[in-house]
Amino acid sequence: MKEGKITESILERSVLKLIDASDESVIQGAGAGRDISVLGMDKLQAGKLAVATNTVTGPLWNLGRRGVYRAANNFFLYGITPLGYEINLTLPAKLREQKLKNIMTDIQTAVKETKGEIIGGHTMCVEGLPFPILSVTVIGKADGAFEKEEKSTDKTGAIVMTKWAGTEGGALIAKVREEALLKRYSKDYLEKVNDFGEFLSIAKECRIARAQHATYLHDIGEGGVFGALWELSDKTGCGFEVDLKKILLRQEIVEVCNFTDVNPYKLTSVGSLLCVSKEGEKLVETLKEAGIEAAIIGELKDSNDKIIRNEDEIRYLDSPKNDEFFKIYHL
Repeated sequence: MKEGKITESILERSVLKLIDASDESVIQGAGAGRDISVLGMDKLQAGKLAVATNTVTGPLWNLGRRGVYRAANNFFLYGITPLGYEINLTLPAKLREQKLKNIMTDIQTAVKETKGEIIGGHTMCVEGLPFPILSVTVIGKADGAFEKEEKSTDKTGAIVMTKWAGTEGGALIAKVREEALLKRYSKDYLEKVNDFGEFLSIAKECRIARAQHATYLHDIGEGGVFGALWELSDKTGCGFEVDLKKILLRQEIVEVCNFTDVNPYKLTSVGSLLCVSKEGEKLVETLKEAGIEAAIIGELKDSNDKIIRNEDEIRYLDSPKNDEFFKIYHL
């Protein structure tokens, strides 16, 4: 494709044609030459307007799904319903149109899974850009009673984690280093790592956690579990003590991380959730009954200490640095 804004013919057949525009509350949605999108405010009823944005880059593996769920997961944490998505996609000019179609198909599939609709966006190509950049803005409805989140005076509770550390990052590494990894592992084994793309949404566990009055729900994104724990501490105003051996891992991810000398606890884990619960064991049991892997990994402490315990060894968590994935994939 040529540098600059994509041509109208490419826009029509590889972007707009793939968008399911069926929501009647969208007065004006995505279309060639349209500069704005308009949603009917009656959809909000007595609710409040919510907006979240996230940007994703790197390998094409699940790029569309990763972009949509990185944005939508921010809504699920607060029980907010996605309504519309603005999709901004900047592509390497050397990328073939079929790749654009594949990305848009992934985006559309994920958007429909969240019950939302693509209402607008922009697509362009840049010469010399080595990787696509996808920015997703989601607009939605918050409950009318929604109030600004404040730090609680309650400094206790179990820290519950869902799914596994490093799954998104491990799958990305498996794609970037596939040739080297195939010298040690079979194609089928690496496919198991790629399958983690199906676990990017936290909608289900958020519904369960909120129904059981869990607090301080926090998604595990860039920076991995350690980064999310640091942010959870900042969010709650508490310290914590976490048992390293309780943090959930999948052997396939451990193998990929060991092979590439990457720390899985500092590796992007979109699709995993941290939350605080007064009834941690009950919450874990309910999550498992719903088919979601979960565990209590530690507890809040009424202090500033951020402790990671590994049997008799104790370390204090440092402030998060760059995600470990960027050791492998130099942008």
